[in-house]
Amino acid sequence: MNILNKNMKKTLLIALSSSMIMGGAIQIGQSFVNPIVANAASSDVLKGSDGLNYQVYLRDDGSASISRDNGGALKRLSTPLDAGETPDKITSLRFVGNDVEVVFTTSKGNTKTLNFVDVIHMPDVIPDFKYESNPKWGTAVIYLPVFSENRAYKYQVKVGPYGQWIDEDRNIDVKENIEHYIRAVDFDGKIFAERTVGINDLLFMTNMSVTTPAGMYTVEFRSTNGGLSLKNEQNKTIASDFASKSEYTPTHMVGYAWDGNDLLVKVAYKKNTNGITTTDNVRFFNVIKADVAPVKPTIQANTTNPTNKNIQVTITYSADSATKEYKIGENGEWKTYASSFEVSQNTKIYARAKNARGTLSDEAVMNISNIDKTAPQATNIIVDQNKLTLTGGADAEGTSKLMYKLNGQDWVVYTETVVLPNGEYEIQSKAVDASGNESSVASQKVTVFVVDLAQATEAVVKAENAPSQTHVTNAQTLIDALPQVDGKDQLQVRLDKVKDDLAKYEAIQKEINTMNDTLNKGNVKKEVVLQYLKRIDELYDLVKALPNTMDKATLNKQLDDLKNKLILIGKILELNSDGDHQDVDLGGLEDTVNKLPNGDLKDDLQKQLDQAKDLQDAIKKVEKAEQSKSQEDIDRARDAVNKLPDGKVKDELNDRLDKIQKEVDEANKYEKAVKKAEQTKSQTDVNTARDVVNTLPDGAEKDAYHKRLDAVDTALKEATLKVRQAEMYLRDPYLTDAQKQVDALKDSPAKKALQDRLDAVKKAIRDKAYKDLLDKAIQKVEQAELYKRDPYIKNAYDAVNALPDGADKTGLLDRLDKINKGTTNPVDDKDGQYVPGDNIGDVAGTIKDPIAKKAYVDWAKAVERAEKYFSKGNIVFALEKMNEVPTSVRENSKYSALYNEMKQRSEVLKQTFNQMLTDKDLEQANKAATDAVEQYEKFKTGIFKEKAQSAVNKLENGTVKSGLQSRIDAVNKI
Repeated sequence: MNILNKNMKKTLLIALSSSMIMGGAIQIGQSFVNPIVANAASSDVLKGSDGLNYQVYLRDDGSASISRDNGGALKRLSTPLDAGETPDKITSLRFVGNDVEVVFTTSKGNTKTLNFVDVIHMPDVIPDFKYESNPKWGTAVIYLPVFSENRAYKYQVKVGPYGQWIDEDRNIDVKENIEHYIRAVDFDGKIFAERTVGINDLLFMTNMSVTTPAGMYTVEFRSTNGGLSLKNEQNKTIASDFASKSEYTPTHMVGYAWDGNDLLVKVAYKKNTNGITTTDNVRFFNVIKADVAPVKPTIQANTTNPTNKNIQVTITYSADSATKEYKIGENGEWKTYASSFEVSQNTKIYARAKNARGTLSDEAVMNISNIDKTAPQATNIIVDQNKLTLTGGADAEGTSKLMYKLNGQDWVVYTETVVLPNGEYEIQSKAVDASGNESSVASQKVTVFVVDLAQATEAVVKAENAPSQTHVTNAQTLIDALPQVDGKDQLQVRLDKVKDDLAKYEAIQKEINTMNDTLNKGNVKKEVVLQYLKRIDELYDLVKALPNTMDKATLNKQLDDLKNKLILIGKILELNSDGDHQDVDLGGLEDTVNKLPNGDLKDDLQKQLDQAKDLQDAIKKVEKAEQSKSQEDIDRARDAVNKLPDGKVKDELNDRLDKIQKEVDEANKYEKAVKKAEQTKSQTDVNTARDVVNTLPDGAEKDAYHKRLDAVDTALKEATLKVRQAEMYLRDPYLTDAQKQVDALKDSPAKKALQDRLDAVKKAIRDKAYKDLLDKAIQKVEQAELYKRDPYIKNAYDAVNALPDGADKTGLLDRLDKINKGTTNPVDDKDGQYVPGDNIGDVAGTIKDPIAKKAYVDWAKAVERAEKYFSKGNIVFALEKMNEVPTSVRENSKYSALYNEMKQRSEVLKQTFNQMLTDKDLEQANKAATDAVEQYEKFKTGIFKEKAQSAVNKLENGTVKSGLQSRIDAVNKI
């Protein structure tokens, strides 16, 4: 950290008054020339309530500024001066609260007052600085002076929107054409002043630094081929492109900018012909990736069940976790996670992650509360006559499990009072909690000898009401302990009945289990299904015969499930026995199969269902092919049939497809020819296809094929363009060119439509030609009627005789015959007065005024030359001659008819030439778009796609544009 010397002498390096206000931006790289304005008056130093020194400066231009401790200007104001008045002397300077009041006199002897408001709370500003650059080598230095004398700040600098604030001394190396942010910070990190500096004068011949959120990137430039490579901090190339501009050569880089997440590299170009320079951007897409925090880690324990052992903890982090941390307990220290670890007591585990940018994930927390290493309390053994009761075994984590064993036998879980047969016993007991902790073992020796018929009877009743092996064993023990007394045999009979029912129950359960096991092995035959269904009906009857005190509902539920499973298996077996699947809901069957537990049966049934689905799919596709007669549908159906196992059904479906194929092949020569033309877009293939299609009889099918060929017929598109030009200009060479293009086309509805349009053009031309001849003849007859002498009469006869025979011609000849040929008019009387039909050059030659005559004669010659030799130079020359006609001559009403005629013909020349340029531009645009699409079809890369789409989007709507768009769409689908 470099701390500025607060006593260092302040050096004024650059005066940029407009940038002195806090937060102002300075633009480097542009020249500003401002007049130098001298200080008219300055005040003595005034100490403020903050202990700092303040000074005011008044300037001749009427501006005023206040500084603090000889630092930069805190604030600037305009002084209240009159016209021609300048400040002379400051007579008073004082604080009024936090404001500074300035009283001064002016050059006119006036006294003025000026107030700087809330000066005490104004923040400091960064002083003016010096900037030195070496643009050619892309480097520069900003030299920052000291702050005000009583301040101890440090400078911090940030480059661009994504740079980090870095402590700097007063010399800042500049390597990027982008905004640099400078601020002053004190020891406590408080920001006192900020300033923005825009840099744009550096040139980068080879490498250019780019500050990104992920660190310093580098753009490498190769002037040999315009190649650009974007490299990250590890010098790894992450993107490449080329700087290219038609007729220009890239020379160097001049900076960069951000457009969202895209990096725009600004490249300078020099025109190959004349050296004119320009710039353009090369875009690197999505350079800035969104900073997404890592996913919250996942904490797992090796068990969540109660345990008396240590727990193994494993934490899983996402792939973008650059830092993996965990801590044990709320107040534990964060540690780096490397592998799973153990905890020996209940606690909380915390986990978090950071990505490469230091962004934290959400914290994951797991509460471990299932560790219990405390043994339960000891148990108590209580024997009352022949009844054993266990108590005690309390556990802090919950109720523990009580266990006992008799005479060293296996441990038995204690659930209720145990009736002990008569005999000698060593009874041991213990408590085991849910975590597996065991209490100490209690032990007691007892002798049991009890004979009680009522107790035995109670045990038998219990076994009858809730048949179970435990109840039967307990009752049998009591009966066995009874002496031979009345009622003992009856109890035994009743107990034997319970035993028999239990045996039947267990036999039914065993048989259900056996059938399920057999089915679950898969490969079930139809005979087994029928056998099991019959047996299930018998088992229903056996269950029904059991006493209602037994759990018959469970057995019936198992039988229902088993029966449904058998019905499902039977349906699927039936599918693959007769091959008729069209009306079978295979989806429903599959849903049922999916509900089965995983195993051989499920796999076997799914396999058979898949075969049935394949057959159903093949049949549907064969039927579709029979309806559509489409080769694509035939091929799909053939693929589906080939998946089927060999057999009668497969052979029948193949026979049906062979029949369809034969029919399609008969008609497919038209489709093949058209499809080939669509694929190759070759004019030769298009013409060949048209010849094939023309062998079809007229109708919708033939028209449809021709319509498809229209989309790829380049000659048709060119002919359409020529016809459009002929329709636009209604003259040769456009008509002749269009007719040649149409004649070269193969017969098709589109060709006929173009010929109809050309015929209409020819008729329009003929009609216009006749109208022009008739109009000319009428004009000549009117002139002859007006002047009644030659050459007007002769010219009129020539014009009328040029007309085809008809009523118009006869009527005009009659009018000429009535003219008195003896009447004469002197030609000198014309004097520039134009009559429709006159030659403009002849009329211009009759003008008596020499100035007007020269202007109109020169103009007439230029117009007639441009009409005869149509070129841009001749047209421009004619327009220049029109503009050279003096205003007085142009406004002379005597020549207005001549002027209007010549102006109208000049404008027609101009409009015709401009229209020709428009047509040429259209042709050039069509050619450029076609070339761009062909490049995209050849190289199929993103840059060629963008160029092709851009060129097509600029075209006018029409067949050419739609055809090129179809070709782009076809490449996009590859």
